Amino acid sequence: MDLKSDGHAMPAFFDTSSHDGYVRVTITQLASITLGLLYAARDEGVLSDAWDLGLPACHAGHCEWIDTNWRPPITFGWSWLTTRDRTCRMFPNSVTTNVMIVCARGYDVGPEHTRSLLEKWINTLPWTAGVHAHLALPVL
Repeated sequence: MDLKSDGHAMPAFFDTSSHDGYVRVTITQLASITLGLLYAARDEGVLSDAWDLGLPACHAGHCEWIDTNWRPPITFGWSWLTTRDRTCRMFPNSVTTNVMIVCARGYDVGPEHTRSLLEKWINTLPWTAGVHAHLALPVL
């Protein structure tokens, strides 16, 4: 399943390699990222962590997504949880990535701000359908 935040965006083929392993993109360039589900799995450790935080989870796990149009490929991963009503959502502060958001002047906005911006962006994408389909999560 491919995810695209803007149906009119063209795939990006940027050489964005850097000395520190980050792929640097602006907020505007996020629209050109097309994520494909690489991997999704249930994880009892994530489920236990959700319960410890008082989150009402029935299932939990992690997923990895990739866009191979970028050089190097862009990857995103995060933990997720599903509630009894099959609502799937991202586990708080769980995004991992090789992306660093940069401002219009080309400066890094930093890892925490990048994670926050990416969480907001990812939550605009229909990623939950891919996780549900990949894992065939039951209707409770």
